Amino acid sequence: MPEKTSDKANEYLNLMASHGLRTGINVPTRLNGCLDHFMIKTESIPHTLVFEKFTDHCPILLHIANTNFSHRKQDTTQRVRINYDKVGEILKSVDWNHFYQIKSVNEAAEYLVDKLKNTVETSSTCVNIPSRKRPLKPWITINVVKCIRKRDKLHKKLRKYNNNEELKTVYILYRNTCNKVIKSLKRKYYREQLQKHSGNSKETWKIIKGICNLKTQINLPIDLLKIKDNPTDSLNEGNNYFTSIGRVLANATTSKTGLSESSLALKINSLNGPLRSRCPSFQLTLSKYLVLSRR
Repeated sequence: MPEKTSDKANEYLNLMASHGLRTGINVPTRLNGCLDHFMIKTESIPHTLVFEKFTDHCPILLHIANTNFSHRKQDTTQRVRINYDKVGEILKSVDWNHFYQIKSVNEAAEYLVDKLKNTVETSSTCVNIPSRKRPLKPWITINVVKCIRKRDKLHKKLRKYNNNEELKTVYILYRNTCNKVIKSLKRKYYREQLQKHSGNSKETWKIIKGICNLKTQINLPIDLLKIKDNPTDSLNEGNNYFTSIGRVLANATTSKTGLSESSLALKINSLNGPLRSRCPSFQLTLSKYLVLSRR
C-alpha cells in the first residue's frame, strides 16, 4: 500500500478497525498495483504470501498461528452489570495529557484500551440471575425463557377469562410458536452434539440417553430386599406381587363395571375397535390383557 492514503481509504480502514477488523494483505495482487484485500479478526500475527501471477490475479496464502482456545461453560447463574454512569464519571476525571503526548500509535492504542478496560471492570458488578429467569436446559436461551414466561402468563389469563375467544386465539398462536422454537433449538443442539462427538461412542450414547430422557446411572433395587426380614422372603413377596397384579387389576375392572371379561372385551371392541399402540408391530386388544387374569 502507498505510504500516503486518501481520506476515503483512512475512513474505510477506521470503520473496519472499529469492528476489530484489519487488513490481511498490504502488497499488490495485480500488475497494475490493485489489491484483492481481505479483512481478518484475530489477536494472532497473520502471515500472508503472494505467489507469482497464474491468471489476472495472484494466488494468496494466509497463515494464522494456531491458538489454544479454552471452551468454558457459560455461567447461567450470574451476569455482569455495567454502571455506565460510573464509567462516564471516571473517564471525565482522567487526565488525558499523557495520552496525547504518546508518539507511537500502537502505544497510544494500548494505553487507551487498557484505560477503558480497567474503567469498565471497576464499574462492573456480578449479580445473581433469579431462578425463574435461568435456562433449565442447554438449548434454551434467555429470550426463550422470557417467551415461556409470557406463554404461561397468557395461559393463566385465559383460564381466568375462558370465554374470551380473541384471547384464546392469541394464546394458541403464541403457544404453538413458542413450542416450535423450543423443539427447533432442541433438535439443533442435539444434532450439533452428535456431530461434535461422532467418533466418541461413549459421549454419543450419553447424548442418546439425554435425548431419550434415560438415567445415566442405574440404581440397584436394594429396597426390594428389605421388604421382609431376610432377602429370600423379600424376593418371594416381590414375585407374588408381580405374578398376581394382572388378576387383581382384571377383577377390579370387572367388579367396578359389573361386566364379565368377555362382555367387557366385546363392548370395547364394538365401540372403539382394537386398542392399538403407537408402534404398528405391537398391537394388543383389551381382551388379550384380560385373558391373563384367567391363568
